[in-house]
Amino acid sequence: MNMYLKIQPNSAIKMVFYLLGAVAFCHAIEPEVAEIYFDTPFQSGENQAQNLPAWIVAIEQSDGHIDTIKQTWSVKESSEVGQGWVAVHLDRNQLASDLAMALFVNEHENTDLAVQLFNSAGEVVAVDLFANVAQSMKFAGTDYLVIPLQDYDDASTVVIRRISGRVEIAGMVLFPVVGAVNSDPQIDTDLLEVLGDTPSVKYSQYLQRRIEEVRARSLEPESARNSGDTAETDARLLYDLPFVMLNAEPKPPIDVYFIPIDFSPSLAVKLAEELSNELGLHIAVSVQMGTSPDMFNSERKQYDAEKIITEAKKVVHRNSDQQEVPYSVVLLHQDLNRPPFNLRYTFAVHSTQGVSVISTARMDPRNYGLSADEELLYSRLKKMVMKGIGYNVFQHKRSLDRSSVMYSPIMSLEDLDEIGTEY
Repeated sequence: MNMYLKIQPNSAIKMVFYLLGAVAFCHAIEPEVAEIYFDTPFQSGENQAQNLPAWIVAIEQSDGHIDTIKQTWSVKESSEVGQGWVAVHLDRNQLASDLAMALFVNEHENTDLAVQLFNSAGEVVAVDLFANVAQSMKFAGTDYLVIPLQDYDDASTVVIRRISGRVEIAGMVLFPVVGAVNSDPQIDTDLLEVLGDTPSVKYSQYLQRRIEEVRARSLEPESARNSGDTAETDARLLYDLPFVMLNAEPKPPIDVYFIPIDFSPSLAVKLAEELSNELGLHIAVSVQMGTSPDMFNSERKQYDAEKIITEAKKVVHRNSDQQEVPYSVVLLHQDLNRPPFNLRYTFAVHSTQGVSVISTARMDPRNYGLSADEELLYSRLKKMVMKGIGYNVFQHKRSLDRSSVMYSPIMSLEDLDEIGTEY
């Protein structure tokens, strides 16, 4: 017989703060804690408003079953993909921080859950914060998560969304926490000098990229800077998978997905909008796709295009409910090659599996010790993306005509600069 002591989440949180206060002989700030459980009042729509902090406006659920005896919310395994969700509506005026969440999920082998964020118009701004939260919590050995609300200033609803499998949730606990902030990269650089600390190569590159992005942003017209949403927010809003929208009108089928890997969101959005208008296509930009160590060939110091394609296919198949899976273009700034690595590098790999991988590493003048030329870099990138779309969407063939963007083979930057910009 297994026996255990169950401490209520709110009590456990209070215990931690009291212990810290006693040890440190200082005042510990106890946050407002929201305990959400599934019982008769929840089912009848009362939403337990009398027991919740003021920063929670309402709670609702859809397509789930409330077991008032077990006090669980569940969705059957046989339900359609994306069916079943619990939504917590927030008053962001009264919640000026990130949000910690303890999510108590009864374990089932095939449970696939997403934690999503929506704005007040019912549009998704984050489609899957934790990449199947049930599995992520299991691997991490914890039920506690941090929802980075400060990164999504227009988010007003947290949604626990069933993707597939059997789902059974016993409850959740929410309370405000302080998360990391996106500080000014120039201030961080100055602080490094003051402290005398040595940054890692990767962190130095990150700071330099951030400084360049801030500088580029400052050069934009005033109307563009004050248009309401940042480029990063636009990139998230363009991740418009049909099955993740709440109360939204149906969108036209997506023809092409741009999938960035540590790639400038503003550049991806600009390219998607421009090519959508020029080519008459519906091009969407996804959130950044993560990388795994096996995608990087440490001996060559290059990313393996074939392994990126394999992972990108999984992402697109999992997140698209269209009958015909859209053509996808993975965009990255890092150097690229493909097995058996007979070439020194490659600008792009256009596979027959409906995925292209395109790198700007060898297109960027700065990587040759030259001055930055954003217009030239954009022109080169656009040609390679158009070529991939030509192959996979319009079914164009390779051409020996240098005035065509479909010209092949492209063996150098001179070739890339010389070819035309039309099919």
